[in-house]
Parts: sequence; structure tokens; C-alpha cells
Amino acid sequence: MSYYILPVFFVIILGYVLKNCLFKENNFWGVVQKSTYYIFLPALLFENISQIQAMHYSSLLMMSALLLSVLIISLFLFAIKPYINTNGHGFSSAFQGSLRQNVYIGMMGASTMLGDEGLMMSSIAMLGLVPLLNFLSVPTVIICSNTKFSKTRSIYLAILKNPLIVASVAGLIISQHPVVLPDISLQIFSILGQAALPLGLLAVGASLQLRSVNLEQFKLIALSSTVKLLVYPFLTAMICYVLGVSGSELVVAILFASLPTAAGSFILAKELGGDHLAMSSIITFQTIFSFITIPFMLAILT
Repeated sequence: MSYYILPVFFVIILGYVLKNCLFKENNFWGVVQKSTYYIFLPALLFENISQIQAMHYSSLLMMSALLLSVLIISLFLFAIKPYINTNGHGFSSAFQGSLRQNVYIGMMGASTMLGDEGLMMSSIAMLGLVPLLNFLSVPTVIICSNTKFSKTRSIYLAILKNPLIVASVAGLIISQHPVVLPDISLQIFSILGQAALPLGLLAVGASLQLRSVNLEQFKLIALSSTVKLLVYPFLTAMICYVLGVSGSELVVAILFASLPTAAGSFILAKELGGDHLAMSSIITFQTIFSFITIPFMLAILT
């Protein structure tokens, strides 16, 4: 099943080629990224989550396995922090790089492998992961970077207004109440949602920046990539085994655990005083490495 993920990477490569050969204007890609993040992806999430009649026990176990992995790795990173030869800014970038996921790759991969069922289960996974990862990442970057409180308050407000969180919660509320949305509204969300993943993947490719790295950045790349692309999937697989997660739910859990870190990590690092240059390199190298590690993890762990 792992080979079904390969077309996803070809679309990412296409985005990189388009950015560097045809559409070189940053303004163009800025519009693509913002429209995808604020309109198309929230529409896709809302459409899928709002149609969940009852959340299956197996899907809840899948989400629980991913959340437990996040919490365990978070504790592990803080435990080894005194032994990592880097400053607080660098640690915050390694922390984000070890935990956050590029949801565009995850949702398109789940859709390619499992169809509508994959999209539904990946939406459920994001329902738990997006809030938890945001509320773990922001305080970590703030504490490690000594950011002023006046700025952090606005960041927390921005998290509460995060379009992915808002869309997920709104969809969950609709799904659990006897509210029937008009067919035309669902069709509108469906049309908007169909643009999310291809545009999101192109934007991922366009955001890749190949640059030389110094020794300090190389250490952060090595640490975060080892944890994110190797330790995280194996830990999730172990927890799934203990909880009895199998089948399609196991595939989605391993896929999301294997994803490279989110491009939004760079923005958070830059806004809150983290090491945004190291974060950019982590995003680029993890995305490239994941071309190999994601199919490999899916092949051996599912």
C-alpha cells in the first residue's frame, strides 16, 4: 500500500519546480498558501467532520495513540534538553520539528490510499492533534525564547481563532446535534475542499528552500528528523498494538506519525523569536527525507 503515497511527492516536487522555474513571485505563492489555510482546508475539515454520525471506537483509539505519542515524545525532549548542546531558540525549533505534522501530505496520502474513508479518519486525527500540538508548541517557543507576554497573548488568541481548530470544532458540534445542513451548503464546502490538498501540496513544494547549514543547525536537523521520522512512527505503532488498533486506522496512525513537520512551524518560530533559519532547514530536509521514510514506515509497520 505504501507505493500509493508516491504521487503525493510528485506533486510536491512539481510545486518546487513551478516556484523556481515558472511562478517565481512570492506574492503568488503567498495567496495560494493563505487561501488554502484559511478557506479550502477548513472547508474540507468541516465537510468531513460534520458528516460523522458516530465516532467509531476504533477511530478514537487511533487518535488516542497519536496523542499519547505526542505527550511521550514531549516529555522525552524536555528530559534530554539539558544534554542537548544548543540554546533555547534552537531547542524550540527541534521541539516543533519533532512533533508537528504537515497535514497536507497526511490528508492527501490518506485519501490516495483509502479514499473517502481515509479523509474521514485523517480529519478525526487532526481534530485531536491540531489543538494539542499548538498548545504544546507555543508555550515551548515562548519559554525557550523569552518572548514578551504582550506578544504571547495575541498569539494565544490567534490559536483560539485558528481556522483548522474552528472548522473542526464547528463540524463536530454539527455532527453531534440534530442539525441538518442544506445540501447546497455541503456542496459548497465540498467544492472548496477539493482545492485544499492539491494546492496545499504545491505550496509545500514551493516553500522548500535548499541552503547550506552550519554545525548547530545540522545537529537540530539530525535530532528532530530522527525523532519525527523514525522514533515517532515506531512509538505510535507500539501504542496502536497495545490498544488494538488495526486495519485502516493503523495505516492512518502510522502515516500521520511519519509526516514531516509542518510549514507553519517556521512562522511560529519567526513570530515568537525562535531559530527560524534552523526551522526552515528542518522543514526542508524532513520533507525530502520523508520521500523515503514514509513509504518505508508504511511498508514495515502496517
